[in-house]
Amino acid sequence: AHHQIRPRQMTQTDPPRRDPPGFTAPTGSPSGLEKANSRRAALKPSLTRFVSAVILVLGTVLLSFMPWVARLDAELLDRRMKASPVAASGEVVLAAIDAQSIAAIGAWPWSRQVHADLLNALSDAGARDVFFDIDFAFGAEPAGDRAFAAALEGSASAVYLAAFAQAQSATSPDAVHYNLPYLPFRDRSWLASVNIRASDGGVIRAYPMGGPIAGEFTPSAGAVLAGRYNVGAPEFGVNYAIQPASVRAVSIIDIITGAAPAEALDGRTVVVGATAVELGDLFAVPVHGVIPGSMIHVLAAETLLADRPVRPVPKLPIVILFAVLLAVLHRGLRDRLWRLVAALALIAFGTEAAALAAFRTADLAVPTASLYPVASLFGLIQLALSLDLTRDLLRRNTAKLQMSERLLEHVFENGSDGFVVLDEMGHQVFGSAAAFRMFGAASGGAVALPGPVKTAAENALSAGAGPAGDAVQVQTVKAPGTGAEMVIEYTVSVSHYQDAGGTHRIAAISARDVTEIRQKDARIHYLSDHDALTGALRRHAFLLRLEGALGSGATIGLFALNLRRFKVLNLTLGRHVGDAVLAEVVRRLERLEPCPLAIVRFDGDGFGFFVEAPGGKAALAELAAQVQTALTKPFLVANSSAQIGVRLGYAVFGPGAETLPDAALTCAEEALDASGTLGETILYEPAISKAKQRARDIESCLATALQQGEFELHYQPQVRLSDRALVGVEALLRWTSPRLGPVSPGEFIEIAEASGFIDPLGAWVIDQGVRDATRLPRQVEMAVNISGVQLQTCDVMGTVKSALAAHGLNPARLCLEITETVLVGG
Repeated sequence: AHHQIRPRQMTQTDPPRRDPPGFTAPTGSPSGLEKANSRRAALKPSLTRFVSAVILVLGTVLLSFMPWVARLDAELLDRRMKASPVAASGEVVLAAIDAQSIAAIGAWPWSRQVHADLLNALSDAGARDVFFDIDFAFGAEPAGDRAFAAALEGSASAVYLAAFAQAQSATSPDAVHYNLPYLPFRDRSWLASVNIRASDGGVIRAYPMGGPIAGEFTPSAGAVLAGRYNVGAPEFGVNYAIQPASVRAVSIIDIITGAAPAEALDGRTVVVGATAVELGDLFAVPVHGVIPGSMIHVLAAETLLADRPVRPVPKLPIVILFAVLLAVLHRGLRDRLWRLVAALALIAFGTEAAALAAFRTADLAVPTASLYPVASLFGLIQLALSLDLTRDLLRRNTAKLQMSERLLEHVFENGSDGFVVLDEMGHQVFGSAAAFRMFGAASGGAVALPGPVKTAAENALSAGAGPAGDAVQVQTVKAPGTGAEMVIEYTVSVSHYQDAGGTHRIAAISARDVTEIRQKDARIHYLSDHDALTGALRRHAFLLRLEGALGSGATIGLFALNLRRFKVLNLTLGRHVGDAVLAEVVRRLERLEPCPLAIVRFDGDGFGFFVEAPGGKAALAELAAQVQTALTKPFLVANSSAQIGVRLGYAVFGPGAETLPDAALTCAEEALDASGTLGETILYEPAISKAKQRARDIESCLATALQQGEFELHYQPQVRLSDRALVGVEALLRWTSPRLGPVSPGEFIEIAEASGFIDPLGAWVIDQGVRDATRLPRQVEMAVNISGVQLQTCDVMGTVKSALAAHGLNPARLCLEITETVLVGG
């Protein structure tokens, strides 16, 4: 409601002049006293109009700069934007973290592997720029972090990550903390500031061009996405005439799975942000109400792309124009109220029409709200000059008070929150319908307040203030009728009022049923740490518990296992049977002796657990046998019988072992990998890590060995026994690495096959062997080994034909020998 200031204009008429008894005015010209009285009578209306005009102008200027006038201006601008809808350019696409994606991928926060897959998919789809409106300030699981860093490194799109400034702590609001992306991510991307400031009304109207982050000017997300930023530029008004519904939004799960149409992303700027309600990234904006924070960045970018920021018009010239205009009306339309009303209506309509046209053509925000306090003041002055203002004000205030009372009664009676009011003696004087529904009725018709709530209110009345400054209290009570547990949040506020009997005190209790909200919060918290299918822990929660166990001083046995033939089971019996088997695997692990302290599900068919092992390695070996026995027994689930195998590796950590949980788990997983090779349960030994490191070193050196010319062919002669004649040679591949020295083919061939390097290496061997064969006598054949993996992954025959044609060798002189790996793979 707008508060109208009605200056009280007190006027009076001089009483008629009466001559003293016996006084006779001289005849002829008027006396001096009569002339003075006549001049005062003629001057009074002019003086009144002048004073009221001065009051009008000064009051106009003062009223126009009151806060509520600014809020009215903002509301009028919002209505103009709502009446002038425009579509987005389509250059910016919102990749939405929506409910569909959360349901498909899992509870938030996601593994960084998901973000890596998303970035790779966007880069492959041809996205020009990608902005992640996600906090990557800290590292998560190492594998996911490495995957995301690699995706940033290899992305063909320009990638921007969110950075923002915030208060260091609640107790030190002036100290600034800068949230920057995790260093491995920051080194492979650009920063974009996401700090935005709400106006006095709590809505986002202005958007910055950027701001200082860690001592440097960092452009804002909207500015970099539009490519319109410059250092030190001020903020700009977001044009909310642009419709969020016209912004192209694509679900992240559709992007990752390839279901999103390619044309939606090719050449576009993509904003990755949350739209799911449960993630809470919501802000109030003009016109559109509450929208996700990521959509605000999109609309800011669209505003700059269209070169349509809202441009404010200075208020003072408009205010002066209105004041002068109404001062003229005040002089010419006095005593003609109907013309006054018509003129004010015409001015208001014309002003708003012109402001709407200015916004539509030039995006100008004309501050027309000043007209309304001016017009109100103008009308009040006119009424004050002709009416009994005191009686009118009394009537209006009485009506307003009655309306406020009815409004308050309606709010308290029909609101969803329950309200109960107690007097200073603790007696109930009011109880809303919602309070009766929430707590039920006691004898005497009062609300049956729970004991703790009533006690808190009585204590507050005694102390003169609510507990903890009217802080929200939480209490679990029994629901009326059903007796089920109900969680309520309530506050107790103490107020004072005065009447003829003195000062009195009342306590107002406001209560809300938050049972469902608390249950949902508990479920979300559970799913953030547990696998929804099996109930096992997720990796990050498991590592936290493992960290505590490793520091407890006990001997810890850490197991990692993988189910054999599980994929075949899924294909043959169906995924519902596979899901039931996974859940039963966890139940069987829980029944082991000793019982696992924590069980984790790593991926589709990978699990782990750890136990306290006072008996040392011998006891853990027995437990490993238990696992093999328990998980190889047939599973009778979902009306089906299924049987699987298990690969198992484990590691032992004695008291005082200074091992981080990630490193400990790596040991168990390396033992698991070794068990897959040897076909048995493996206890971790340091030699396993050395072998893994040796394989990683070989794979690293292989990447450049071919270009560096480190490979060479040795030839083993083939002699016919009958006459000892040389009939052929077999090409043998040898590698001498500058870093590793001579490396056996038994080591590097298998790694080359696994990494895909076998394809270019095999092609080089064929070409070099054919080249060298042309230098041998015509009767000598050349034998070249072909890996079975080459037959599956590349065009071997095309490579052979190209080599023969390039060097002119008779095909009859070339013999291709296929290695045994083709039989093993089959």
